[in-house]
Amino acid sequence: MDRESKHLVIMHQIIEKKNYENYDFQRSNIQNVDIQDSVLDGCDFSRSSLTNLRIINCKFYRCKFLNIDLCFCKFTNCEFTNCDFTLSEIENVNFFKCMLYNIPFISSRIANNNFIETSFTNIDLNGSTTKFNNFEMSKCINSVFGNCTIDYNIAIKCKFINTKMNLETLGSLWGIQETELDNISFLSLGREITDAQKDIYKNYTQYLIKKRLCLEIFTFQTSFRKENVFLSTEQLLDNLNERYKKGQYLSPDELHYLYEVLKAMRKESMLPLLILKQILSFFKELLYKFSTNDSYYETVLLFYNNICLIYNSIIHELSTYQNNLIGNNTKYQVRITFQEKPKQDIVQVFNTLYQYVYNTSSIPNIQFVKDEIGSYIVWIIMPLAALAAFNIGTLLLTGGVKHLIKLRASTEVLFSKKLPRKYYLDVYERDDSEELAKAIISKLLSIKIPSELHDLSYNGINAQNIKDISAESN
Repeated sequence: MDRESKHLVIMHQIIEKKNYENYDFQRSNIQNVDIQDSVLDGCDFSRSSLTNLRIINCKFYRCKFLNIDLCFCKFTNCEFTNCDFTLSEIENVNFFKCMLYNIPFISSRIANNNFIETSFTNIDLNGSTTKFNNFEMSKCINSVFGNCTIDYNIAIKCKFINTKMNLETLGSLWGIQETELDNISFLSLGREITDAQKDIYKNYTQYLIKKRLCLEIFTFQTSFRKENVFLSTEQLLDNLNERYKKGQYLSPDELHYLYEVLKAMRKESMLPLLILKQILSFFKELLYKFSTNDSYYETVLLFYNNICLIYNSIIHELSTYQNNLIGNNTKYQVRITFQEKPKQDIVQVFNTLYQYVYNTSSIPNIQFVKDEIGSYIVWIIMPLAALAAFNIGTLLLTGGVKHLIKLRASTEVLFSKKLPRKYYLDVYERDDSEELAKAIISKLLSIKIPSELHDLSYNGINAQNIKDISAESN
């Protein structure tokens, strides 16, 4: 290639260990190209179309990506330094373990992308539209995550350090944690808010309620503020009911965002099955109110079918539990490691879950052995039925504990094998019937949830606080 390579069409090539300096690729069409272990310095890709590229271990210095179309590409372990993405269109692109340093995305459209373990430093999103992106285990440092449109994104285990951020982000970026914000300045209408942090949150809550922004309220309460998910869901459904009565329908984008939030909650074991059941019931009733000839009917039906997929995956997990465990008194010594000591008495939690799941007034024979501080650790001796009730109860009420323990085994298989020290059984008799799971759901929906279980997740009995569970025969 010569240095004046304008209007190139490059397709189906593999490029390895090449250095390109000050090459001109303006208005080029580059498709289905693999680039590995290469360096591009001062190259100009302005107004080019870059589609379905696979780029691994490459470095980009001072490159221009002005007004480009970057679609369906994957960047792995790549570095972008002093590059310019102004006016670019970036969609359906995966960035994995990448580093972006001193990059303007001014007036760009960034949508439907995945940023995994990616570092953003000195990034400017001024005037951009950032929508339906997924950020996981990424960092944003010394950047402007504001003065732009940030709608309907997911951020899991991401940190924001010395960054300016739109206040509205707290209601439109699900997964952001207050503990993951370090020296953050909030912006509103382009101006920095100088109020105390608690006043900022209070005023923002009042603003969301006044404007009846129900999805933003739900995101802010359940994700950022870690409030009671049952009460937050009840408020969400009440607000949605009022909106639909007035003909103020959720847009397709809003429904898609709610689905993405529920999917993220499921992935992070934060979606109680009983909550999902309530949401499904609401939208099932809503469908009956629309004519099948109504175009909006198809929009709601698509959303309903999508969350049915989440519901069915949890039901399948629940259906692997056996209903004859309650009479089994075989005991195991269980060791549970928490990041922080839970606010509730753990033995009492096991007792209450046992009574709730099995709908009984009896209490299992649970013996507290000892505990240790630091990462709070407890040792408890309990029957298998109590451990099963904990599994089932946390799945229903908190979203589970990330499969740290599994009872995916028939009783016969379980007792015919020596239980491993790490209680992670994955041997079970396949049973396509989900009647047991549905029966459990039907029964528990009619039983009032004990008050001490309503805040179970936010008192420390959740996947985020439980680091490990192991068990061995006593």
